Amino acid sequence: MHRLLHSLFLVCPTILLADQVDLRNGESITGQLADMKGGYVNLLLPEAEGEAIQRIHPDQILHLAFDDHETPLQSRALTRAKFIPLLSESDSKILLEHLSILLLKNQSTQALRLAKTWHPKNEYNTLDATYRNIIIESALASGQTEEALIHSQNWLKQKPPPFEHPQPWEVLAQNHLKNGDPRAALWTSLSPIAHGNHENESSLAKLHLLSAEAYQKLGYNTHANAHLSLDQHSLLTIPTQLKINP
Repeated sequence: MHRLLHSLFLVCPTILLADQVDLRNGESITGQLADMKGGYVNLLLPEAEGEAIQRIHPDQILHLAFDDHETPLQSRALTRAKFIPLLSESDSKILLEHLSILLLKNQSTQALRLAKTWHPKNEYNTLDATYRNIIIESALASGQTEEALIHSQNWLKQKPPPFEHPQPWEVLAQNHLKNGDPRAALWTSLSPIAHGNHENESSLAKLHLLSAEAYQKLGYNTHANAHLSLDQHSLLTIPTQLKINP
């Protein structure tokens, strides 16, 4: 088996979990997934007098299987975090579950630190938005509004824009209002309302409030009230004077 490096050292014998590494050549190796160092995955193998480490190049790996389903979520997430580029999508979601729990426990600073570390290594486009939302939410919860703004602006630069995700639009619209630019705030808050495909209209509640506040500051109280009452017939009827987006 070329490019597999195998080195031995004596340690106290331990009971190893039956993790499994499936290789692209059809072979499988069981042991305990330890970490990734020096560009190799380290797998602990049981030996008669202790343990051995088998080092496997990531290019040879097809799939990692972890035998830790009975362990706490935090432990499972932190174990998988050592191998993010090699994880299956289902294993990658465990990291996001852990971050969500940290937010629920008001541990936003830790959630932000981990999310910023893990997100760049994520291999799944389907999980990108969840990472970005968690990063912004964690930054806001920990009082780091400028960082939340930077992450929101970076997200909104994507093509096509993330109309289905209200949070970055909320942060940017709020910043425009704070800086005394209600017209920019209005267009920012209206964009996801007009262009997004939102199954849950309640997710747009804050954007409607921001639109209403922007309309009020611009002197259009009728339009503001439409957003406050969610009158579907007049929500997107924009005054003629405002129809040219700056």
